[in-house]
Amino acid sequence: MKKATSDKVDVKIVSLSTDTLSNLSSYLYDPINMR
Repeated sequence: MKKATSDKVDVKIVSLSTDTLSNLSSYLYDPINMR
């Protein structure tokens, strides 16, 4: 039970960091959006 819960948390963290990375890269590579 505990293992399954931590697996779900890991999945959430991974998808979160993926979102953050794609947001960051589009922010970095799209200077127009910085204004």
